[in-house]
Amino acid sequence: DTNCIKRELMLIKIYNKPENRSDIHFAVDTYRAKVVDYTTDGMCIEVTGDPSKIDAFVTLMVPYGVIEMCRTGLVALDRGENSLLNK
Repeated sequence: DTNCIKRELMLIKIYNKPENRSDIHFAVDTYRAKVVDYTTDGMCIEVTGDPSKIDAFVTLMVPYGVIEMCRTGLVALDRGENSLLNK
């Protein structure tokens, strides 16, 4: 439904290697994601948006080494004063 706002949330933990840091940070900025935890060995990144955006980010991160990830699944609300509960 185009009258809905749809989003998904993902947390993904990536190996933090010096040779990959700048590429990962560039991807984080490009996808408007957020680094929520950072250690010398790994970083946890929060990504929200359309499921296709989440999928694309995962594909981009796989070569850097995904340690773990979790996704909420799709959540949605109707736009404006309408409610999905009243349909």
